[in-house]
Amino acid sequence: MAESTGQKEGVREFFNTSRGWKGDFYREPDDPFGQLLVRRKRHVMEVFRRHVDPLGGPIFDAGCGPGEYVAEVGRTGASVFGMDASEEMVRTASNNGTGGSSIVRGDIEHIPFLPGRFTAVLCIGVLGYLESDRTALGEIRRLLKPGGHLLVNVRNLNALTSFHYTGRLKLRYLKSMGWRALRSAVSLPTHGERRGWKSRAYNLGKFERVIGEAGFEKVEGLTFGYELKILSLLGVGGTTRVRIESWLDSLMMNLPLGIGRYTGWGYIGLFRKIPDHRG
Repeated sequence: MAESTGQKEGVREFFNTSRGWKGDFYREPDDPFGQLLVRRKRHVMEVFRRHVDPLGGPIFDAGCGPGEYVAEVGRTGASVFGMDASEEMVRTASNNGTGGSSIVRGDIEHIPFLPGRFTAVLCIGVLGYLESDRTALGEIRRLLKPGGHLLVNVRNLNALTSFHYTGRLKLRYLKSMGWRALRSAVSLPTHGERRGWKSRAYNLGKFERVIGEAGFEKVEGLTFGYELKILSLLGVGGTTRVRIESWLDSLMMNLPLGIGRYTGWGYIGLFRKIPDHRG
């Protein structure tokens, strides 16, 4: 099901007016959330370099925001195209050191490129702003060459350090929708509803199954990010909190047997397009 105009317009307006998402988040070394995004970019690029040949064909960033990933992928020598629904994000990305990369405005449910155009598609922090993922995943699959890669990021509904918050979300959803709906939900709305739009966090096991049903096979999955907001409440400065959260991030990602692999704030998954009779 395509998302409503109200949701799309609300999200577009939010990103049109957000200075943080235009790039400020990435430039503040003592901002815990900004540094969480910096670590996200590092982890995404590590997965990209492990599995994607940057010279194997053009790369597409669906929902490119201020162009952070367009620029980073471009530094690998890849030919990169970016798209965003926000006019301001397109303008910012076009002036954000993206070199000769092509940045266009567009809708992820109606992407203006021919089938089989790209060897890889990045979709970082985008799906949570849609009302349904099905159409967007179909469009991404259409764009990919057979065997091409989807590199996706969403928020984890069951993140260890967000359990107190997401636990309340689940209780409210249970009261309004019932146990059966809660048990089957792939994602739950988190915040934004008061502004006329919403964002979502995902049950990662169910999310990976949705990706599989859309015609992809999983190559790699991991989580990162442990927000210790209580430290700020206790008066701990931003620089110190960033150091502690970065240390905890590294610790949890390197626990033996993958014990902490799916406990972080953000999920990064790499999937390969499964060819079928249509290509």
